[in-house]
Amino acid sequence: MIRKFMISGLLFILFTGNYLYAQNDPVKNADDISAFEKRFKAVDESMNYLKTENVDSNDIITLYTESESLFREVKYASELKDYDMTIRFLSHKLSILEEKSLERVALAKRMDLIYILMVGFGTVIILVMSGYSIYMYSRRK
Repeated sequence: MIRKFMISGLLFILFTGNYLYAQNDPVKNADDISAFEKRFKAVDESMNYLKTENVDSNDIITLYTESESLFREVKYASELKDYDMTIRFLSHKLSILEEKSLERVALAKRMDLIYILMVGFGTVIILVMSGYSIYMYSRRK
């Protein structure tokens, strides 16, 4: 009697665990895909900023197209030979892409700030020199 309960309990645990594991796998894949989509959206925003500021980003665009094709393969391919390795590879490529794009955006923003400061200081120097020239000319007469 005890053996029947033990066997039925073990079978119940086995089938329930298998069912729960099968349910968690697609959810994990959906979480991976949504996380990658968010990361691609952030990179898209960075690339749009670089395009509007006319910053050279050819290397970033090539890396983006490679990553995007790999992402589409992961998202739409029904069976991959090594899904986990592909996800890790895509994650690594995306981290490099995020790092490069954010670095380039930060550089562009710093260059904009330096340009604004240079124009501002140039204007201040011109105004100070003009005021000094007018002051000295008026003292001379």
